Amino acid sequence: MPHFSKLRLQQLAILLGVWALWLVGGALGTTSTAQVPEKAPLRWGERAPGLHLQPFHGPKRRRNSWRHPKNQKILLLVFGDIACPAYHLYLPRIVGLKEKIAELNGEILWIFPHALDSSLIPYPGAKVYKDLLGQSMGAYRIARLPTLVLLQKDREQARNPFSWGRKIRLDTWSIRYVGAVDQDPEGRAIGIRQDLGEALRDLSQSSYVRIPATRTHGCPYPVTQRP
Repeated sequence: MPHFSKLRLQQLAILLGVWALWLVGGALGTTSTAQVPEKAPLRWGERAPGLHLQPFHGPKRRRNSWRHPKNQKILLLVFGDIACPAYHLYLPRIVGLKEKIAELNGEILWIFPHALDSSLIPYPGAKVYKDLLGQSMGAYRIARLPTLVLLQKDREQARNPFSWGRKIRLDTWSIRYVGAVDQDPEGRAIGIRQDLGEALRDLSQSSYVRIPATRTHGCPYPVTQRP
Protein backbone atom coordinates (compact mmCIF):
# COMPACT_ATOMS: atom_id res chain seq x y z
CA MET A 1 0.00 0.00 0.00
CA PRO A 2 2.71 2.54 0.75
CA HIS A 3 4.38 1.59 -2.52
CA PHE A 4 1.09 2.12 -4.40
CA SER A 5 0.60 5.53 -2.78
CA LYS A 6 4.12 6.55 -3.65
CA LEU A 7 3.54 5.55 -7.30
CA ARG A 8 0.29 7.47 -7.42
CA LEU A 9 2.01 10.53 -5.99
CA GLN A 10 4.70 10.34 -8.67
CA GLN A 11 2.11 10.04 -11.41
CA LEU A 12 0.16 12.94 -9.96
CA ALA A 13 3.31 15.06 -9.84
CA ILE A 14 4.04 14.27 -13.51
CA LEU A 15 0.49 15.15 -14.52
CA LEU A 16 0.65 18.42 -12.59
CA GLY A 17 3.97 19.24 -14.25
CA VAL A 18 2.59 18.59 -17.74
CA TRP A 19 -0.49 20.67 -16.95
CA ALA A 20 1.68 23.54 -15.70
CA LEU A 21 3.84 23.43 -18.83
CA TRP A 22 0.72 23.44 -20.98
CA LEU A 23 -0.58 26.52 -19.21
CA VAL A 24 2.74 28.35 -19.49
CA GLY A 25 3.10 27.41 -23.14
CA GLY A 26 -0.40 28.61 -23.90
CA ALA A 27 0.21 31.88 -22.12
CA LEU A 28 3.47 32.44 -23.96
CA GLY A 29 1.83 31.54 -27.23
CA THR A 30 -0.97 34.02 -26.62
CA THR A 31 1.47 36.73 -25.62
CA SER A 32 3.70 36.22 -28.62
CA THR A 33 0.69 36.30 -30.97
CA ALA A 34 -0.63 39.47 -29.36
CA GLN A 35 2.74 41.15 -29.61
CA VAL A 36 3.24 40.47 -33.31
CA PRO A 37 3.30 44.01 -34.69
CA GLU A 38 1.07 44.93 -37.59
CA LYS A 39 2.62 46.47 -40.65
CA ALA A 40 3.37 50.06 -39.65
CA PRO A 41 1.86 52.80 -41.84
CA LEU A 42 4.08 54.97 -43.98
CA ARG A 43 5.57 57.93 -42.14
CA TRP A 44 6.18 61.56 -43.01
CA GLY A 45 9.18 62.01 -45.28
CA GLU A 46 9.29 58.45 -46.60
CA ARG A 47 9.67 57.99 -50.33
CA ALA A 48 6.28 57.31 -51.89
CA PRO A 49 6.01 53.85 -53.47
CA GLY A 50 5.00 53.50 -57.09
CA LEU A 51 1.40 53.01 -58.13
CA HIS A 52 0.14 50.08 -60.19
CA LEU A 53 -3.37 50.95 -61.27
CA GLN A 54 -5.96 50.48 -63.99
CA PRO A 55 -8.69 52.90 -65.04
CA PHE A 56 -12.11 51.73 -63.91
CA HIS A 57 -13.30 51.57 -67.54
CA GLY A 58 -10.01 50.48 -69.12
CA PRO A 59 -8.68 47.14 -70.36
CA LYS A 60 -7.70 44.57 -67.75
CA ARG A 61 -4.40 43.74 -69.43
CA ARG A 62 -2.98 47.19 -68.99
CA ARG A 63 -0.53 46.92 -66.10
CA ASN A 64 -0.09 50.52 -65.10
CA SER A 65 -2.25 53.20 -66.70
CA TRP A 66 -1.06 56.10 -64.57
CA ARG A 67 2.19 57.97 -64.19
CA HIS A 68 3.09 60.77 -61.81
CA PRO A 69 2.10 64.02 -63.54
CA LYS A 70 4.86 66.49 -64.30
CA ASN A 71 2.97 69.63 -63.36
CA GLN A 72 1.33 68.57 -60.11
CA LYS A 73 2.89 69.28 -56.72
CA ILE A 74 0.34 67.60 -54.44
CA LEU A 75 -1.39 64.25 -54.78
CA LEU A 76 -4.15 62.96 -52.53
CA LEU A 77 -4.61 59.21 -52.78
CA VAL A 78 -8.04 58.11 -51.58
CA PHE A 79 -8.08 54.36 -50.97
CA GLY A 80 -11.78 53.62 -50.71
CA ASP A 81 -14.43 50.94 -50.93
CA ILE A 82 -17.99 51.70 -51.98
CA ALA A 83 -19.28 48.83 -49.81
CA CYS A 84 -17.90 50.48 -46.67
CA PRO A 85 -20.30 52.89 -44.86
CA ALA A 86 -17.40 55.03 -43.60
CA TYR A 87 -16.37 55.77 -47.17
CA HIS A 88 -19.78 57.26 -47.98
CA LEU A 89 -19.78 59.28 -44.76
CA TYR A 90 -16.35 60.76 -45.50
CA LEU A 91 -16.94 61.21 -49.25
CA PRO A 92 -18.54 64.69 -49.18
CA ARG A 93 -15.82 65.99 -46.87
CA ILE A 94 -13.10 64.76 -49.20
CA VAL A 95 -14.85 66.26 -52.22
CA GLY A 96 -15.22 69.52 -50.28
CA LEU A 97 -11.41 69.85 -50.22
CA LYS A 98 -11.07 69.50 -53.98
CA GLU A 99 -10.74 73.25 -54.56
CA LYS A 100 -8.14 73.60 -51.81
CA ILE A 101 -6.09 70.82 -53.39
CA ALA A 102 -6.41 72.46 -56.80
CA GLU A 103 -5.13 75.75 -55.33
CA LEU A 104 -1.99 73.89 -54.25
CA ASN A 105 -1.56 72.60 -57.80
CA GLY A 106 -2.72 69.14 -56.79
CA GLU A 107 -5.22 66.48 -57.74
CA ILE A 108 -7.09 63.55 -56.21
CA LEU A 109 -6.72 59.93 -57.25
CA TRP A 110 -9.56 57.64 -56.19
CA ILE A 111 -8.38 54.03 -55.81
CA PHE A 112 -10.67 51.05 -55.20
CA PRO A 113 -9.98 47.33 -54.71
CA HIS A 114 -12.84 46.48 -57.06
CA ALA A 115 -14.42 47.50 -60.33
CA LEU A 116 -16.58 50.61 -60.15
CA ASP A 117 -19.74 51.46 -62.00
CA SER A 118 -19.69 54.82 -63.76
CA SER A 119 -22.70 55.96 -61.73
CA LEU A 120 -20.66 55.69 -58.52
CA ILE A 121 -17.73 57.95 -59.39
CA PRO A 122 -17.30 60.74 -56.81
CA TYR A 123 -17.92 63.57 -59.31
CA PRO A 124 -17.70 64.16 -63.07
CA GLY A 125 -14.11 64.09 -64.23
CA ALA A 126 -12.79 62.34 -61.12
CA LYS A 127 -9.66 60.26 -61.72
CA VAL A 128 -10.82 56.83 -60.62
CA TYR A 129 -8.69 53.68 -60.69
CA LYS A 130 -8.93 50.09 -59.59
CA ASP A 131 -6.32 48.04 -57.78
CA LEU A 132 -7.69 44.55 -58.23
CA LEU A 133 -4.45 42.78 -57.30
CA GLY A 134 -3.84 44.97 -54.25
CA GLN A 135 -0.37 46.01 -55.42
CA SER A 136 -0.78 49.68 -54.62
CA MET A 137 -2.69 49.08 -51.39
CA GLY A 138 -0.01 46.66 -50.29
CA ALA A 139 2.78 49.08 -51.17
CA TYR A 140 1.07 51.83 -49.16
CA ARG A 141 0.37 49.44 -46.24
CA ILE A 142 -3.35 50.05 -46.26
CA ALA A 143 -5.12 48.36 -43.34
CA ARG A 144 -8.48 50.15 -43.40
CA LEU A 145 -10.69 51.75 -46.01
CA PRO A 146 -10.99 54.62 -46.52
CA THR A 147 -7.40 55.74 -45.93
CA LEU A 148 -6.01 59.00 -47.28
CA VAL A 149 -2.37 59.42 -48.27
CA LEU A 150 -1.11 62.89 -49.09
CA LEU A 151 2.01 63.15 -51.27
CA GLN A 152 4.16 66.13 -52.11
CA LYS A 153 6.60 66.39 -54.98
CA ASP A 154 10.24 66.86 -54.07
CA ARG A 155 13.06 68.22 -56.16
CA GLU A 156 16.36 66.43 -56.15
CA GLN A 157 19.55 67.57 -57.81
CA ALA A 158 21.60 64.91 -59.54
CA ARG A 159 24.89 65.47 -61.30
CA ASN A 160 24.89 64.94 -65.04
CA PRO A 161 27.70 62.44 -65.81
CA PHE A 162 28.09 63.86 -69.32
CA SER A 163 28.67 67.47 -68.35
CA TRP A 164 31.14 68.99 -65.90
CA GLY A 165 29.46 70.92 -63.08
CA ARG A 166 26.03 70.63 -64.67
CA LYS A 167 23.04 69.12 -62.84
CA ILE A 168 19.81 67.51 -63.92
CA ARG A 169 16.62 67.63 -61.88
CA LEU A 170 14.71 64.50 -60.84
CA ASP A 171 11.17 64.55 -59.51
CA THR A 172 10.33 62.38 -56.52
CA TRP A 173 7.34 62.14 -54.19
CA SER A 174 7.30 61.89 -50.41
CA ILE A 175 4.70 61.04 -47.78
CA ARG A 176 3.26 64.05 -45.98
CA TYR A 177 0.08 62.75 -44.34
CA VAL A 178 -1.58 59.37 -43.77
CA GLY A 179 -4.93 58.87 -42.07
CA ALA A 180 -8.52 60.11 -42.14
CA VAL A 181 -10.21 63.36 -43.09
CA ASP A 182 -10.90 63.89 -39.40
CA GLN A 183 -11.65 61.89 -36.28
CA ASP A 184 -15.42 62.12 -36.65
CA PRO A 185 -16.48 59.34 -39.04
CA GLU A 186 -20.18 59.90 -38.34
CA GLY A 187 -20.03 63.64 -38.94
CA ARG A 188 -21.79 64.58 -35.70
CA ALA A 189 -19.13 66.34 -33.65
CA ILE A 190 -18.90 70.13 -33.61
CA GLY A 191 -15.59 71.96 -33.86
CA ILE A 192 -13.50 68.86 -34.44
CA ARG A 193 -10.06 69.31 -35.96
CA GLN A 194 -10.01 68.98 -39.74
CA ASP A 195 -6.88 66.81 -39.97
CA LEU A 196 -6.59 66.62 -43.76
CA GLY A 197 -7.49 70.29 -44.16
CA GLU A 198 -4.83 71.26 -41.62
CA ALA A 199 -2.25 69.10 -43.42
CA LEU A 200 -3.05 70.90 -46.67
CA ARG A 201 -2.75 74.24 -44.92
CA ASP A 202 0.66 73.26 -43.55
CA LEU A 203 1.83 72.21 -47.00
CA SER A 204 0.84 75.59 -48.40
CA GLN A 205 3.62 77.03 -46.21
CA SER A 206 6.28 74.30 -46.22
CA SER A 207 6.72 70.54 -46.38
CA TYR A 208 6.29 70.24 -42.59
CA VAL A 209 2.98 68.82 -41.32
CA ARG A 210 2.30 69.21 -37.61
CA ILE A 211 0.20 66.04 -37.34
CA PRO A 212 1.34 63.76 -40.18
CA ALA A 213 -0.68 60.68 -39.19
CA THR A 214 -4.09 60.06 -37.64
CA ARG A 215 -6.25 57.07 -36.85
CA THR A 216 -8.31 55.73 -39.73
CA HIS A 217 -11.93 54.65 -39.39
CA GLY A 218 -13.68 52.23 -41.65
CA CYS A 219 -13.62 48.69 -42.96
CA PRO A 220 -10.67 46.30 -42.63
CA TYR A 221 -8.57 45.63 -45.69
CA PRO A 222 -8.15 43.29 -47.50
CA VAL A 223 -11.82 42.94 -48.32
CA THR A 224 -13.68 40.04 -49.86
CA GLN A 225 -12.95 40.00 -53.55
CA ARG A 226 -15.81 40.92 -55.83
CA PRO A 227 -16.30 40.08 -59.48
